[in-house]
Amino acid sequence: MASTEYVIVEDPHGHGPDSWRVEEDRGGGGSWRVRVAALAAAAVLAVTAAWWWSDDGDPSPAPEPTVTAAPANAARTTAVAYGEYRDRLSLVECMAGRGYPYEVQIVDQAAQLGAVADYLGVRPATAYPDAPLPMLRQPDLYFGRGGQAVEVATGSVGCAFMRSEVDVDNGDAVRSAVEAARADLGFRDVVAEQVWVAQHPAEVSQRVALLRADHGEWVARDTYVQERWLRALEAATGVIADTDVTWIPVTVATTDVFAQAAGLTDAGTAVVIRVGERAQPLQAGLALTRVHGLPCGEVAVSAAFARPYGDEEGLGDVSRALTGACGALIGAGYAEGESLAEVYWD
Repeated sequence: MASTEYVIVEDPHGHGPDSWRVEEDRGGGGSWRVRVAALAAAAVLAVTAAWWWSDDGDPSPAPEPTVTAAPANAARTTAVAYGEYRDRLSLVECMAGRGYPYEVQIVDQAAQLGAVADYLGVRPATAYPDAPLPMLRQPDLYFGRGGQAVEVATGSVGCAFMRSEVDVDNGDAVRSAVEAARADLGFRDVVAEQVWVAQHPAEVSQRVALLRADHGEWVARDTYVQERWLRALEAATGVIADTDVTWIPVTVATTDVFAQAAGLTDAGTAVVIRVGERAQPLQAGLALTRVHGLPCGEVAVSAAFARPYGDEEGLGDVSRALTGACGALIGAGYAEGESLAEVYWD
């Protein structure tokens, strides 16, 4: 084995949660919440606590995947993915011994895990629906002493990533690796969660956008204020329907200082939109990759994405569609009329 790279613990371009969620409708048959309810099973989400970014739900279970027949390329792909898992497991075990209990994530073969899951008959799922990413489960580790880039240089903890070779031309070696992968519950759990995460970009984006730098929770105690922010969010995002951009809200979170929706564009990329106090917009950094903001008096409308769940083009389309959001907020009484002069996009 040869040392080919240093400690990549979790790919910052990794993949998102189960079930579509929508805030319970309280009237207004033409609202996007009603349209979304026609597309997905509705569930009510409550979010808590104060500085930047959480969510929930669970519809009917997906059917169990069938084990695919044994095409040689599927077996080889599984063998290679399992080899990477074993290498990263060794790395994580070394780091845990130095006080950095990271979780194993498959990086190089991440795009192939759907095929691996089908081949092995692994159903996409997570044991942590409220926190389906390692960085959501251990934010202090991933955004604190462990390094913000989720990448630890060998000098930091003294562990090198040793990459082993998998002889994909050796049929016996491939079969042995596949059988080991099939019997390794830890590997199957990692595959199941990463595939599940990849299938739910909007839900994962919502949770990532609700992360706070102080690792605290958002306050959500005043139902009147939460309802007002929810109506403001609906007014602001309602302007998207008047453009050629298709954006479907998937999950909604409300707090005492903002309401926030994460949805998918017609291209399938995830975008988060927040309407709330001017001092509490979405902000790039920590986990969000890019943010566009629209100040509107004491209210701020912001849209953002986090790689790999969303992309620049999808954010740009939604941001342009939201240029009329301030006017909509003023018309609905959620912002002062004179603030229209302040409208601009960052």
